Amino acid sequence: MFEHSPDAQHGTLVAIGASLKDLQFIAQTKQFQNTLVVQAEQRLFIELEDHFRGNPDVQLVRAAVSKQNGTEQLHLYNFPGLHSIHPPSPQLHALMPGLRVRSTQTVQVLTPAEVLERCKDLAPVRSVWVQAYGSELPILDALEASPAFDTMEQLYLRSSVEPMFDLGSDAATLTARAENLDFVLERSDTGDADWILQDFRKDRRARELRSLRSVLTDVQETISQTREMIATRDDQIEALQTQLVDSQTTLAGSAQMAEERSAQIQTLQTQLADSQTTLASSAQMAEERGEQIQTLQTQLAETQAALTSTAQMAEDHGEQVQTLQTQLAENQTALASTEQMAKERGAQIQTLQAELTETQTTAQAAAQKAQSNLELALRSQVMVQSDLRALQVKFHDAEKIRQTQQELLGKLAPRLRQAMEQLRELTPSQDGTQNVSIALESLLSEDAEKIEAGSAPRNTPKQPAGEGA
Repeated sequence: MFEHSPDAQHGTLVAIGASLKDLQFIAQTKQFQNTLVVQAEQRLFIELEDHFRGNPDVQLVRAAVSKQNGTEQLHLYNFPGLHSIHPPSPQLHALMPGLRVRSTQTVQVLTPAEVLERCKDLAPVRSVWVQAYGSELPILDALEASPAFDTMEQLYLRSSVEPMFDLGSDAATLTARAENLDFVLERSDTGDADWILQDFRKDRRARELRSLRSVLTDVQETISQTREMIATRDDQIEALQTQLVDSQTTLAGSAQMAEERSAQIQTLQTQLADSQTTLASSAQMAEERGEQIQTLQTQLAETQAALTSTAQMAEDHGEQVQTLQTQLAENQTALASTEQMAKERGAQIQTLQAELTETQTTAQAAAQKAQSNLELALRSQVMVQSDLRALQVKFHDAEKIRQTQQELLGKLAPRLRQAMEQLRELTPSQDGTQNVSIALESLLSEDAEKIEAGSAPRNTPKQPAGEGA
C-alpha cells in the first residue's frame, strides 16, 4: 500500500466492494462522519458485520453493483479474493490457466444510482472506493450524474492491467475516464503486477477551466445575439435611410415648386404694379392670387416641419448605432482575454500530463520486470495449496470411514468369542463341532489382529509451508 500523511477529513465514505482490510487502510489517514459499505461476498460481509456491530455511523449493505438491478450469481474462484457476477475474460484465463469456480452465492444487485441514493440523509460524500470488476464505468457515470459529484474530493479505483471480466475495463481506460471527470492521479500501488490500486484527487484547476469554458460559451452566445441585433438594426437603419432619401427627393421637388411660385408671385407683383391703373377691374383676380400664395406658404411650412422631423430621427438612429458599436468592441475585448487565458491553462495541463505519463511508464516497466516471475510462482502455489486442501478433506473422510469399521469389528469380536465358548460346551461326539470350533478360533484371532493393527496411530499428510489451518 502507499504511504500517506495524516489528513483528517469529515463527510461520508462510499466503499463499493471494499473489505475490512481496505477500510482499515483508509482509516490510517482519514476519519469520516459516516461510512456506507456495499459488499456482496458473504464471508467478507460477515467479517465487516462483526467488526462494526453497534456502530451507528457505519451502514453495511450486502449486494453487488451493476448497471441493472435484480439478483445474480456471485462466482468465487480458486484464487483468494477473486469473485465477480460477470464471467471471466480470455485474458484472465490466459493469466491463470488453472482458474475454476470454487462456489457460487445468490446476491442482490443494486444500480450505482440506488447506492448513491442511500447517502441523501448522510453527510456530504467526500471519498468513493470502487472495486467492482466489470461494473467500473457504470459506477463512474452514475457519480458524474449524482449531486454527490460536486462534494467529492477523492476517488480510489482498484482495477486490472487488462480487462479480466466481461464488461470490465482496464486501468488505462478507467484512468482516462477519471481524468475526464477532473480527477488527477496522485498515487498508484503496483505491488501486484496485474491488479492496481489508484488514488485520484479532484483537480480544482480543471473545474475552474471548465467554468471559464462555460463563461466563454455564454459570452459567445451573447456576441452572436448582439450580432443578430446589430444586423436587425442595420436593416432598420437602411430602411430609414431609404425613407430619408425619399423625403429629401420630395423636399427638393417642393423647393422647386416654391421657387416657381415665387417667380410667379414676382411676375404678378410686376403686373400688379403695371396694372395699378386698372386696379378696380382686376380686384377679383388679386384676391385669387392671394389665396394661392397662402396655400403655397402652408405647403412650404409643412415641408419644413417634415424635414426637421426626419433630421431628428436620423440623429437618434446614429446615436443607437454608436452605442451598439461600443458594446461590440467591449465584448470582443473580453472574448480575446478569455481565449488567451484558456490557451495558457491548456498548455499547463498538457505539460503536467506529459510529465505524469513519463513517470508512470518508467515506474510500471521497472515493477513489471522485477515481479512478473514472482507473481506467476505465487499464483501457482496458491492453486496447488487449494487442491491440497481438497485432498486433505477427502483423506479425513476416508479416515472417519475406517474408524467406523474398526468400531463395528470391535463390537463383533465379543460375540464371536461367546459363540466359540458355546460350541465348546456342546457334546464332542457331534459331527463337525471340533472343525467349527477351530475355524471360529482362527477367525477370531485374525479379527483381533486387524483391530489391534487398525487402532495404531496413522500419519496424516502434512500441510505445505505457509498454508493456513
